[in-house]
Amino acid sequence: MRRNYLDYIIFFFTFLLILSTDSQAKLNNIEDAIKPFCGGKSFGGYKNDKKIESLEIQIKNKNWSENLLSAVILLNRKKQKSEHKNWFTDFRIKEKLKKKFKAKVLVKFTDENFSCIFKAKVRLTGDLWWHIDWNKGKPISSVSVELADGHINSITEFKLLLPQSRHGDNEVFTAAIIKELGFLSPRTFFTKAKLNGVESKFIFQEDLKKEFLENLKYREGPILEGDERFTVMSPGSNKRPSTNLSRISNKNYILKNDNNAYAALQAVRNLNLIYLQNHQVESYKFGGNLFINNEKFFKNEINREFFDIYESLIYALDAVHHLSYDDRRFYFDTLNQVFLPIYYDGKSNIINNEQFFSNKSLRTYASVSAQRGAIKALAALKDINNFKFNKKLNNLGLNLSQTEYTKLIDKVNLRLQIIKNSTPNKIKYLTPQKHFSELSASEKLNKKIVFTDFLKKEFYICELNLDSCKTIKKNNFEYRKLLSDVLSQDFNIFKKNNKNIDYIFVFDHLNYEKGIFMKKNDWNQKRVNNFILKYNDDIDVEINNDKKEIFFTQKNSNGKAIFKDGKIKDWSIKFVGSSTVKKKLDITENYMNLTGCISFFNNKIDNIIIEANGSNCEDAINFINTQGVAKSIDIKNSISDGLDIDFSNIVIKNLSVINSKNDCADLSFGTYEIHISKINQCGDKAISVGEKSLVNLDNVNIDSSFIGIAVKDSSNMEINNAIITNSDFCIAAYRKKKEFSGSNILINRIECENINFTTSGSQIKFKS
Repeated sequence: MRRNYLDYIIFFFTFLLILSTDSQAKLNNIEDAIKPFCGGKSFGGYKNDKKIESLEIQIKNKNWSENLLSAVILLNRKKQKSEHKNWFTDFRIKEKLKKKFKAKVLVKFTDENFSCIFKAKVRLTGDLWWHIDWNKGKPISSVSVELADGHINSITEFKLLLPQSRHGDNEVFTAAIIKELGFLSPRTFFTKAKLNGVESKFIFQEDLKKEFLENLKYREGPILEGDERFTVMSPGSNKRPSTNLSRISNKNYILKNDNNAYAALQAVRNLNLIYLQNHQVESYKFGGNLFINNEKFFKNEINREFFDIYESLIYALDAVHHLSYDDRRFYFDTLNQVFLPIYYDGKSNIINNEQFFSNKSLRTYASVSAQRGAIKALAALKDINNFKFNKKLNNLGLNLSQTEYTKLIDKVNLRLQIIKNSTPNKIKYLTPQKHFSELSASEKLNKKIVFTDFLKKEFYICELNLDSCKTIKKNNFEYRKLLSDVLSQDFNIFKKNNKNIDYIFVFDHLNYEKGIFMKKNDWNQKRVNNFILKYNDDIDVEINNDKKEIFFTQKNSNGKAIFKDGKIKDWSIKFVGSSTVKKKLDITENYMNLTGCISFFNNKIDNIIIEANGSNCEDAINFINTQGVAKSIDIKNSISDGLDIDFSNIVIKNLSVINSKNDCADLSFGTYEIHISKINQCGDKAISVGEKSLVNLDNVNIDSSFIGIAVKDSSNMEINNAIITNSDFCIAAYRKKKEFSGSNILINRIECENINFTTSGSQIKFKS
């Protein structure tokens, strides 16, 4: 009897071990799960930003201290030789001193009273002397920080800037008000931080990366800036540059796929035309600003007005340092095919007693664009809730009394009134020419210009007068890798053979002086009721206005359409894909970089019906920045994802997705509610939720998927009733991307015979 009992115990624990081993093997198949945020100390889910109580960076490598000390010593030498007390023309922080060092970053958050330790890489940042100082006899500097395994409020890369480098309170105020008014501006606030034990006050500012765009509800896309090689990085040069153009700063965007690579090329080639015309002006008396001929370059009236308002605000806020050809920053919106300005390094003086541009100066030196935008800038400023906004400023570490705040806003209003009534000096642009061939011998010295043909996968390295060019041809993968180098104006690969040559990427064909800004696309466009419908020649479209029906039939796999900018009410939309693969896929035909066969962008929907069958796109149906209600969505037989929704707020009354080779439904960056859903035969996840989303599922029936429901990356889901069959995992809650935390799932009722998966820092809870 005793022996039988022991046999039972041995059998039971052996069974548990086998089950555990088998379960662990399955868990390992969720390849996109990464380590929990902060070691699982904090539960994830959709939450507001956490306030930092303390921040500390520890760098143990002695070379870090040596580099910092070398920069300080070099600055002191320049100070001793300079005739100027506060300006040192020949000083630059050398690139060799900006090496990245491994570090630990310790962060303590106030709200939940917990601390995290992250691995990181840290380097000196900035070019000029205001990024270096002393604190209690020890050298300090501005630093750039890249977190390897964590985030601070979804920020993985940021700078800690000495306040003097950005004019202190002015930077926090300017960055905040620009963002409050609806423009692109990085999260910026004051914080105290210890750097190797030395505590100082810093401006914390997120880097202009993918997370920056997504936080503002924009798709990842090209971020552009000026090429500083021939300006700030050339000590002692006060001459207006003639060879600096633009560059992409987020070069890794190019490496992801051909669509991104082509979008980046279009962004840089277009912005280069603006730089080239800026170099060809009648007079240099306007200094180092990048002046933009809005009438010529921005045919889109809304985009032109957006720029005018923005420029008016920049002048009113006395942040004109940001308008230089070095410090302008742009986001290229591929969906709208427009450039959007990004606020960066304005060096505003608006809080100071004196401004760089006095009220008197504004009457003449504010730009024509600023003068045009002043009326609407005044209206936008009037719409700010001053009490709430000042409270935001206090939370950012800028403590203004309500009286101080009111005086400051009144000052900005007064300056806008002056700009509105100004008489700006008009800039006369010269006739476009082969700019580089007209340069002086000294300006041409050791320089070559570079062009590319995207379809041929060729680069052309030319003399500045274009008399001779060398052709480099690459296969597709090599071309994209080299293109990322070229569009970032780095040319590391080119310089391997000759480090003395400065290469400059110019355009996508040799006749750059005849280049067309925003090359005209050949997509068809129709206004239907209150929305715009655009589609290419690879898809047939039938519109029945009386019945409110639209039928899409692909001619081949390249057929795409997009609904834009309007309200779509009571329409029925049907799509049938084609099994015919276009023999020669011209990537340039997808100029908006769409992932969906049928996409909806910037729409309001009401009671619409969607049917899609046979999608061969990355997404069958893709919603972006859309709000409203879908009566039903029915998707069958997709080669990749069925339904993909980003940056939206949508209610779906009935959802059916069958036979998608990847995810059947993918929801991110939004708020979603699905009443009834039937989802079968999904190659990966039946319903995938991520990136700070809030989702409510009422009644869901899932059959035959790898994971039934996956909730990731700072998202919350509530499930009322779910039936999941023939899936390796019923429910999964975890963290996928380092810029997010875990996730939370609350379940009322579920039927599922398989296992759930969760990691620490995420949780699956059941209602009692």
